Amino acid sequence: MAYKQAKELFVAHGTGSSIANIHAVSSVGCTSYLVYAFLVGSRVLPDNPVTDYLVVFLPLLLAQTICAAHPYAFNAALVCLALLARLIPSRPTSRDPTPTTPPPPRHRAFLTTWRAHMMCMTVIAILAVDFPLFPRAFAKTEDYGTSLMDVGVGSFVLSQGLASSASSRAPSLRRTVKQCLPVIALGMIRVIMVKGVDYPEHITEYGVHWNFFFTLAATPILAALLAPVRTRLPIPLLIALILLGTPRSPPPLHSAQRLTSRAAQTFALRTGLEQWVIQPETTSRRSRGLAYQNKEGLVSLPGYFAIYLIGNAIGRCIVPTTQHPVKESVIVRTLVTYAATSWLLLFLLRVLQIPVSRRLANAPYAIWTAAFNATFLLGYYLIERHAFPARATRKVPALLEWINMNGLVLFLVANLLTGAINVAMESMYASDRVGFAVLVGYTAAVGVMAWGLRGRRIAL
Repeated sequence: MAYKQAKELFVAHGTGSSIANIHAVSSVGCTSYLVYAFLVGSRVLPDNPVTDYLVVFLPLLLAQTICAAHPYAFNAALVCLALLARLIPSRPTSRDPTPTTPPPPRHRAFLTTWRAHMMCMTVIAILAVDFPLFPRAFAKTEDYGTSLMDVGVGSFVLSQGLASSASSRAPSLRRTVKQCLPVIALGMIRVIMVKGVDYPEHITEYGVHWNFFFTLAATPILAALLAPVRTRLPIPLLIALILLGTPRSPPPLHSAQRLTSRAAQTFALRTGLEQWVIQPETTSRRSRGLAYQNKEGLVSLPGYFAIYLIGNAIGRCIVPTTQHPVKESVIVRTLVTYAATSWLLLFLLRVLQIPVSRRLANAPYAIWTAAFNATFLLGYYLIERHAFPARATRKVPALLEWINMNGLVLFLVANLLTGAINVAMESMYASDRVGFAVLVGYTAAVGVMAWGLRGRRIAL
């Protein structure tokens, strides 16, 4: 078997892991932030990029590779390290500011740290998945199930929606399309490069031509198109209408009888679309029409748009502006409400045996993404609010601030590095030592790139 086909099989047919395990691995973001609060925030260690990498970036890599089998023990070790650091006397404050210190963040520290940590985990996963060191349970699921990479994709879109909430103006379609043109161009460049070098690809993720860059561009454009509707309908109702009818199988009869005829028709349509996407293919996909070739990307758009709206709705409640500062109680109440409601809805969907599907971006997937991110936003907020000493002048690691400033640029760089590394070596046959060494060098390169762009915000 040729290496290209072997590699495509290597990353395909993922079944995922439990939600509890995914959250345990992701919790390393919070516990490493706690370590930062006690070690660097209390001035036990110097505040510089190397320290930031070791404290808040490297643990994420360890959690997805070497320590992946023992996430609870790894989190416990980080908490113990943080508590030990709490007992160490802090160093005296230096009067001279560090020259590499970026300007204070425009948003709350917990928002910046959450978003940058999400980006770091995504950057790690897109290359790590090509190595045997990365557990197959973390890779994207094929049809149904939950995995670390699955929730990472949804979290990326949710953070995009949350960031869009900072704008007080209604989105203009023309301005939005203009802003999205670079992202569309990146998607087209990726298609050309992948097809040009015959790069291994997993077409059931988004389709033959569609990729995540196109999804990132489509969601804000849809938001601008539906801006008149959004001003007349409450966002929760709009989200519910978008997600209506996403289960793959009909509900029990007593539930179906409660549906209106219009909702039942919508339900049947969506169920048919799901079967259209999931059904085994008897002929080559490339011999079919353009819509069929990219069916995953097209069918999943409503779900990703709902996730975008959820992020926007959360952001309108917790993202401060100069005109509207946010009270601490509002932040807590918003995040607790979204987390509790989402977890309850997800539980009910599981009782109804409606599975999560990242491939379809169905209702359970969107709700799980909301529950996951609301919970972790609350965790980061509590650490920012209560773990840092009162004298702390910085609550965001400088490295994460730089990553947050140019997240999309760094995501593009990470994609290019991932492609170059996979062209240069047969990653799926690499030993764990070689794989980890490559990943350390790769993440360090992304960190250096973020440092090189410090103080500059490159718009894409």
